[in-house]
Amino acid sequence: MEKVNAVLVIPDEGFLTEAIQNIEFDKINLLAVMTEKVGGNTLKVNGQNILQVDFSAIVEILNREPVCLWLVCSSTDKIKKRLIDVGVAERDIVLYEMPAQIDCGWLASLRWLEKNNADFFATGGSTAMVGLDFIYLPGKGVNLSGMNQSLRQGYQTAKYIFEHVDTIKFVLIDLSPMLFPCAEDCAKFDVLNDKKTSADEVDLNCERAKEIFRQKFSKKTLIDLASSNPPTDSNLKEDLQILQAYAKLCFDNGARPVFVTFPVAMTLKRNYDADVLTHFRQEISAVEKNYKSLFIDLLGVKLPGSCFYGKSHLSSSGALATTAIVTAKLYFAEIISAKQICEMDANYFNVLSKYASDDYKALIHQLFCNIAFNDFKHLSKTLPQNECSDLMARVFSNMTYDHLAILSKMLPKEAYNDLLERIFKISAEKIRHKSKIKVGFFFEHSSKWPGDELYNLFARNSRFEPTVFIYLKGNELTHKEFLQDLDRFKSHGLNVFVVEKADSDVPTQDVLIQTSPYNNVPKSFRLTNLKLTTLLAYIPYSFGVTYRKGFLDWPFFRVLWRAFFTATIPLKVQDEICSVGMPRGVYSGYPKMDVFFNKNTTFKFDWKMTRPNAKKIIWAPHHSIAGETLPYSTFQWNYKFMYEFAKAHPEISWVLKPHPHLLGTAVVMKLFPSVEAFKEYLQKWDDLPNAQVYLGTYYQAMFATSDGMIQDSASFLAEYQYVNKPMIYLMREGNTRMMNDLAKEILKVSYLVDGKDLDGIAAAIQKVFIEGNDYKAAERKEVFDKYLNYPKDNGMLASEFIFKTVADELKMPTK
Repeated sequence: MEKVNAVLVIPDEGFLTEAIQNIEFDKINLLAVMTEKVGGNTLKVNGQNILQVDFSAIVEILNREPVCLWLVCSSTDKIKKRLIDVGVAERDIVLYEMPAQIDCGWLASLRWLEKNNADFFATGGSTAMVGLDFIYLPGKGVNLSGMNQSLRQGYQTAKYIFEHVDTIKFVLIDLSPMLFPCAEDCAKFDVLNDKKTSADEVDLNCERAKEIFRQKFSKKTLIDLASSNPPTDSNLKEDLQILQAYAKLCFDNGARPVFVTFPVAMTLKRNYDADVLTHFRQEISAVEKNYKSLFIDLLGVKLPGSCFYGKSHLSSSGALATTAIVTAKLYFAEIISAKQICEMDANYFNVLSKYASDDYKALIHQLFCNIAFNDFKHLSKTLPQNECSDLMARVFSNMTYDHLAILSKMLPKEAYNDLLERIFKISAEKIRHKSKIKVGFFFEHSSKWPGDELYNLFARNSRFEPTVFIYLKGNELTHKEFLQDLDRFKSHGLNVFVVEKADSDVPTQDVLIQTSPYNNVPKSFRLTNLKLTTLLAYIPYSFGVTYRKGFLDWPFFRVLWRAFFTATIPLKVQDEICSVGMPRGVYSGYPKMDVFFNKNTTFKFDWKMTRPNAKKIIWAPHHSIAGETLPYSTFQWNYKFMYEFAKAHPEISWVLKPHPHLLGTAVVMKLFPSVEAFKEYLQKWDDLPNAQVYLGTYYQAMFATSDGMIQDSASFLAEYQYVNKPMIYLMREGNTRMMNDLAKEILKVSYLVDGKDLDGIAAAIQKVFIEGNDYKAAERKEVFDKYLNYPKDNGMLASEFIFKTVADELKMPTK
């Protein structure tokens, strides 16, 4: 019999021995072995000297042997494409994969299983080899799948195991959906048929190669040479019989058979025949009913390309994703217990949430709800109290708020909020039993401090231990003021912890109150690192007069345990915009403003006065010079004028209170050529006998002792209403489009001037402040009482409301 000339192409020398062992030398005349780098060596193969060459020899072989098959040992198309690019005809390329071998690793796994009485094992082909990550399969088990392992080999393996091991609870059985096509469709998979073949079949991808084989070999010989046998009517029936026998074998030995079809890349999935898949699922369904089997069909799971290293093989991240879903399905089939799920690490839930397809959203929700409520309720009756508490703690001790943020995009709004209520209930229950509850306040700029009174309420209560976490962040303009504020905080008796670097470690808190929802915070305060054992609350650093749709639906807002809102309108707006609503948001009022409702407070601020009766005016320019996101600032048009006006009017005492970010934007927008130039501008203000620059945190005294404010900011628009003084608001085109209804109501009772109209600004200062013609005072009081008077609405100050909410939620349980 004449042999066919062939070149064996392997991606790595590690495959060499195994690949050569599986060549049928009575049919193949091996011309050369081609590898990536090694060339010029001679190998002893089947008693003959065979040249080992690298890819540079392709053209030479083509010129010498035009009739030649190229046996490519690779599950990807990269080498195939490389051969075609050099000149090899596609029809001459055969994807030649090595059949299963019982290697040392497989035998070692088998022996381990015999000695350790495992809970489960897996059999199957290469998809199961790379598609399962046993990190996410609870209990003891081994993977006994192998390259091209057949269903019969898996059955024989299982039979041996059940004869030697009696602890197996379930068996994972890898199934390819192409095992069971309809009998009448068998012709579709006949490699000698001229009909179009699909990508999952043996790649005898050329008419010329098929013709050579037709002349020399029978159909049976060709099938035997192929890496995976095309199905025939006879072996289809045999596979189904083996499948039924495999399921019965498991059933008879007290183990649940679990059939798994693994995800494949979309390029391969598109080639699957819909009728074939329907028939396949029907056959499996029949076996499921007869032998209490579980069929986990993952073909519908959509995974990104990074989860695959070949069309039909999962990468390490793909294996994690697949196994996470398999484990969840095992839980719902009551094959594994809630206790085993609870012992998973936090990343398990992250992976499950990230990669599960739409079909699995309900599964994820049910999984969390069962663990968070039903199973714990059941376990509390069967386990000692301390063990049950430890079990609950293990579920949530490593889960982060980032996991919840991912779930918020996957679950229906009502289901997600129900889930969070259950989770927060468990976390609160754990905290409630502590003798000391740690309450942390975090902010990254001193101007965002919500006020001493709230801190003091916690400090005066023996159950709480408050700490102020300040991020040492800022530019050259604010750094000096930050250090001064730090001294002020300490002098006020606050327990301060300075977070000096973004990666600094900080003590874990039971309750963390943040004033900033932004992502550019130190690692310990990011959602990816904040554990669910810490209850996360939010007090806005600004009053909430803007309307930014994207901002109000940030992940931070979707995961809050409690959100305390300054007024009803900001709460209503956020509830409408946030994708999960704001069911845990409450109208508390603004702690910063509490001091203005205390009649016993004496406000002192050191104004620079050239005359005893000088009018005291604050100018507070915003930083948004570019105006792309927040179109407020008018500083670029009036900063020179304001200085010259202050200089020319010694009868007025001025405080320049710039936004902390103004230094950065003023220089970036080329308003000032350098940081030094901006500092010189501020110094000119400080040098005036009737003016000063103030950047500090405690600005309430400045507000209370002033006679008026000129500004183009956002939060100050509402905050200044609490001192019942007139305000000139500098307008610019488009600034109201970012304002909510609360801001617009306040603007109606403010004195509006175009920020470019310098004469108009001067006239307004003269009329409203110097002459005292505050004709909107009565309307301003009405707006305040209607929208901003939170003590009247709640019967208490904002600090009292927030403290009471937290303290009541975490009240020590009665014995």
